[in-house]
Amino acid sequence: AYAYFGSYKDFIGRIGLFQPATGNAYSIVTNSNTKVKTHGFGLGMDYRMKDNYSVFFNIYSDVITDVPSGFKSYFNTSKYRLNAGFANDGLGKNKRVGFNIMMRWQDAFEWEGELANGPLKAFATVDAQVSYHLPKIKSTLRLGGTNIFNHYYKNAYANPEIGGLYYTAFIYNF
Repeated sequence: AYAYFGSYKDFIGRIGLFQPATGNAYSIVTNSNTKVKTHGFGLGMDYRMKDNYSVFFNIYSDVITDVPSGFKSYFNTSKYRLNAGFANDGLGKNKRVGFNIMMRWQDAFEWEGELANGPLKAFATVDAQVSYHLPKIKSTLRLGGTNIFNHYYKNAYANPEIGGLYYTAFIYNF
């Protein structure tokens, strides 16, 4: 577990400028005229159970406050994020089969960037993997994926959407 608090004098960010005569928009780097504050926490647990099972989770939060109106802080993180999972690294008679499943969730937040600004929606994804150990040849076969249900999401406002990624692997252990 952890917690933090921060207070920044002359916090660096940007302010947007508009020139009516030309119709051009610019932004300039500037310092905040007020103290900008941040705070957050994190909490995690990994619990090993009987027969090689384990459960795990972590939750964390980051918040920025006292940002002046019209000031871009570029503090691009959601207020809350959570990961939780269930795994086993030795199933079966010879303990050769393993699996891992994890859910990731992120809260919605407002993205501030040089290219674009806008809302990012909350999202949840599931990652999973199964493995089979081949001890005679010091190897492991794996089949898995991240975002296995192919739920498209964005992690920055101007970025493309992210879908599922699926893989197979042959791992040789020296």
